[in-house]
Amino acid sequence: LSADYERRLFGPYSGFVGANWRATGSKYADFDFTGARQIVPAHSLTDLKAGVSTDRWTLTAFLKNAGNTRAINSLSPNTLAGGFGPQSATLYQPRTVGVSLAVTY
Repeated sequence: LSADYERRLFGPYSGFVGANWRATGSKYADFDFTGARQIVPAHSLTDLKAGVSTDRWTLTAFLKNAGNTRAINSLSPNTLAGGFGPQSATLYQPRTVGVSLAVTY
């Protein structure tokens, strides 16, 4: 689910804000021949942005994973120790704050 709002500020400048929320229910991990399938827990993530733009450039400040949610994207039955030990998992990126500048030339 996402929402964006843009409004002309003054002269050639426009301002904008936006939010993106995504949720995933719990799910089963990939098949594993050594035992029961693992369950990947449900999670939700929120991203925010705000910025200023003209016809030539866009300056955006962003906050990804605003709640700093520790969420598993995927869980693999392959282990890090060749069959024994912890499974490998892909995690979502932790809270990230940044600024981007895009220029059209």
